[in-house]
This record gives sequence, structure tokens and C-alpha cells, in this order.
Amino acid sequence: MLWGISGDPAFDSLRRELRGRGVPQVALDQRQVRRARFELDTCDGLAGRLELDGDVIDIDEIGAIFVRPFDIRQVVRESADLASSAEGRDEAVTLQQRLFAWTEISDVVVLNRPSAMASNCSKPYQAELIRRSGFEIPPTLVTTTPDDARDFIARYDRVIYKSVSDSRSMVSRVGATELAAIQDVANCPTQFQARIAGTDWRVHVVGDDVYACEIECEADDYRCAEEQGFALEIRSAPLPEPIAARCHGLAHSLNLPLAGIDLRRTVDDEWYCFEVNPAPAFTYYEQETGQPLAAAVAQLLSAGLPS
Repeated sequence: MLWGISGDPAFDSLRRELRGRGVPQVALDQRQVRRARFELDTCDGLAGRLELDGDVIDIDEIGAIFVRPFDIRQVVRESADLASSAEGRDEAVTLQQRLFAWTEISDVVVLNRPSAMASNCSKPYQAELIRRSGFEIPPTLVTTTPDDARDFIARYDRVIYKSVSDSRSMVSRVGATELAAIQDVANCPTQFQARIAGTDWRVHVVGDDVYACEIECEADDYRCAEEQGFALEIRSAPLPEPIAARCHGLAHSLNLPLAGIDLRRTVDDEWYCFEVNPAPAFTYYEQETGQPLAAAVAQLLSAGLPS
């Protein structure tokens, strides 16, 4: 089963890949949850069923689950059907809660379980887990105290700031404009990090396979390079074996069979790790490099299915 939103490139790419392999699948689109019912019974083992557009599927018939749901509150706000009534909103939230419970306790292959994905909800917490794996992490400050922020910025000179949670934010350098508004950190915990000079790498761990690409870009956040007028080149590149093994170990220590790991390599060959994404947008890198990421994810999902 695939759970997410149609139109999301990773979701759609995986559907096409599974279809091309002849793998039976059911896709649950979050925006169409009013057409779905899900019942879960844990009183005597684990039982349940999914009803979608009149078709009834016993959960015992589902041998693998791909989990890539968006924030249900955002989905509801952007869906006229769901936002039009309190009943629709309640149905969407209830279904999501039940599905999360099922994907957490199911004994089939799940990419990825909610409890494992949760480490990304707190960047400082995840950074500590990353540090334990052997990677360097940048000097970091999370604060609501303007004076502490000023001291940190003065100490490290080049500093960036970004989200503390899993909410997507653009990594930005602290400049004169940000310093003038530094009092605003009193209203929201803000994460500051010393800017590490070097070359970005994105590593995807898919089961036991490791796919690496090197990124050449002068922007502070290469994801926003084009809109900021920076050149961007992403290419497949061999990862040093000790670093590949460390990435594999990190992903599996976080119980993430599928992970996107953000690294930076310095000129002194030090490897810093910024984040482990538990729901990576792998199609972006696949399109740039030709790496068979959707195929690898499809293979991992289908490996445990009956032949």
C-alpha cells in the first residue's frame, strides 16, 4: 500500500515503478479520505480492513507499506471537500491516526514507521543521534534569548539559521537584516549553526544499498539555488567506503530502511552531517543523476511479498 498524495513526485514515481513490475498495489490519497474507511482491531492479535471506493481489502493482504503522508492539517486546509465541514476534517484526522497506529505495529515492511520518522521532528535531538554515529555536527545554538544569539554569531562569524522542527525551511545566512531583527528569537526557538565551508553530498540509504551524489553550488541552501540565481550541479559520485558504511549504520540505527542523509565534506576531508530525512524526495536526485532510486525503493517494498 502507498499512502500519500497523488501529484507528489516520489509517490507517483513509486506507483509507476511498482505498476511496471506488475506488483499489485493500493494507493490511498490523503485528499480523498472521505472515500475511505479503515478499521483496526487489536483485541485478539492484529486485524482490520481498508475500504476504498467500495473495494474492501483485509490488512492481511497488504505485505508492504510506503508511508509519505503530508501534514493532515495542511491537506485539510487545501482541500475544499475536507475543509467545507467539521465532519470531513474529523474523518481525515481519525483515519490518519488509525493508519499511523497500524503502520507502527504492523509486522510487514514499512518505509518508514512513524516512531522512527519522529527523530526528525526535533533537529537538535536528531543531531545528537547523528553525532553518536561518528559524524561531525556543526556548533549549534537553539535559543529564545537574543543576547545568546548575538554572542554565538559574534563567536563564529559566519552563521546560518534554520527550523528546529521537521517543518521545511530555507537555510539562510545571518546578515545585517537578520541581526537587526534578532529580538524576534524571543518569540520562537531558533536554531543557529556555524556555517561549515565545503561541498554538499546527498546520500540515500535504501535497505542495504547506498547511493551518493555530490552537489556543486554556492548557495547556502542548494534546494533554492535556481530561484536565487546560483548555478547548481548534482552528479552521482563514489562515496569513500568508511563514509558509506557510516551512512548505512546511521540510517539503520535510526530504524530507517529508507533515508536521505545530508552531508558536507570540508577541504580537510572532515564529514559533517546536518540531517537525516525519513521521507526523502528521492525523485529530485534521480532525475539529476540517473540513479535508480525509485527502482530500489520498489524492490525493497516488494522483496517480502509472496512470489
